[in-house]
Amino acid sequence: MPLISVDNIDPSVLSPAEFRQYKVCCAAIWCLRHKDDLSYGATRDVRNWHPPPSMPNVLDCSALIHYCFKVAGCPDPSENSNYAGNTASLWGSGILVGGKNVTTGQMRPGDVCFYGWKVPMVGGDSEHATLYVGQGKVISQGSEEGPFLVGYKSDFKKPFIGVKRYRF
Repeated sequence: MPLISVDNIDPSVLSPAEFRQYKVCCAAIWCLRHKDDLSYGATRDVRNWHPPPSMPNVLDCSALIHYCFKVAGCPDPSENSNYAGNTASLWGSGILVGGKNVTTGQMRPGDVCFYGWKVPMVGGDSEHATLYVGQGKVISQGSEEGPFLVGYKSDFKKPFIGVKRYRF
């Protein structure tokens, strides 16, 4: 599936899981397009947040991912049923698609890319997670500038570790 846009996807031909996968990416793109309304901050509880156009005003990298999965109607990617977790809880669940040598041909929109200094991840400032949206690009929420679109192996000042896939 290429980079999500309203022009290149026909949701009516998608399976229910593919439609939720599409909605995960749409939620991330909504946040990207409204980045001026979103600031960076440690947030863990996204249970009471609602889908766009309603949007939280503070997210960190893992909360952005939990938010996108929640509003898309997907199971909690951390598998703890409350959509509250960090990079460690995300890394601890899902299916490993590939390590540092993974290619874009192995990845699908909605996969989560991880960056850090060691595995297993423990959570905290030394780690980062982004949401893959296709064509080698991820949406990252890791600064006060709000979410941004960047290559999945871009320099996040942390080594690229790998990619995980979750249920949609």
